[in-house]
Amino acid sequence: MKDAYDDTDPVNEMYFLKLHLHAADLKATAAFYNDVLDLPILYHTDSNLSLQAGATTLYFSRAHEGTKPHYHFAFRIPEERFQDLRLHLEENIELLPNLEREQSHVHDHPDLEQARSLYFKDPAGNLVEAIMRPLTGTKAATPFGSGWVESINEIGMPASDVEGVAQLLKKNIKLPFYHRMSDHVIAYGDSHAMLLVVERGWQWTPKSYEGAQVYPVEVTIADAPKKTVFSVPGYPYTIKTERGR
Repeated sequence: MKDAYDDTDPVNEMYFLKLHLHAADLKATAAFYNDVLDLPILYHTDSNLSLQAGATTLYFSRAHEGTKPHYHFAFRIPEERFQDLRLHLEENIELLPNLEREQSHVHDHPDLEQARSLYFKDPAGNLVEAIMRPLTGTKAATPFGSGWVESINEIGMPASDVEGVAQLLKKNIKLPFYHRMSDHVIAYGDSHAMLLVVERGWQWTPKSYEGAQVYPVEVTIADAPKKTVFSVPGYPYTIKTERGR
């Protein structure tokens, strides 16, 4: 059944070109992503950090004094590298358990292209997901430590009015509707790049995670239906889109 939000035409596979977030401790964040996840550091000062995550440049700016922003975002990884990554992470950090499957860190999403995920927290307090989506193919098949991540796959955008923000995205950006996960979560984009509009305070999976809150997000999406810059009224969210080839 077609959702009421789904009136956009199919487009080329999109991807996040840039994602800009804030973090309280840039030094610890840089060490984690470079040492543990092997993401190359492009630039690092006391105020700014940029890393290369496949096709996406991931930026962190130092958070305002007294604040500790936290987000949910996901890396998309090739199916062939999923088990390698799982073993690497289990040896080096604490993965969040699947509370519905004893002694397992793997989370299955059968209704979303049979996707499988691993979840962990970074030093900034973000809930980070590594997800593979076998039904939509991959753009890389390299060993861990050599381009294991394809790109950033999703970013959460908490809002007090999920329906209202979803309508604004539909009207102003023309991103395709992807999936309504519940009345609390609506996803726009495609399987390679999606914006998750989620109810403020929502408990991400795993449920033990602190509820979603509003913090600044800037994202640039490539191969989108139209070129535009849109700032969501009432929220510190800026979305830039670039047309596909």
